[in-house]
Amino acid sequence: MKTIIYYFTGTGNMLAAAKKIATVLADCELVPIASLQNIQEEILPGADPVGIP
Repeated sequence: MKTIIYYFTGTGNMLAAAKKIATVLADCELVPIASLQNIQEEILPGADPVGIP
């Protein structure tokens, strides 16, 4: 089962936490929230479990 973790980081701490969580999960994608700021349409994740650290 694929998991998506959305994270926001200014100093890198949340990225480090997201990476640590991802090492425990089998199939995991990390998505920076900042990369989604210019998307106008609804964002629908392609995974059932979604996390935000």
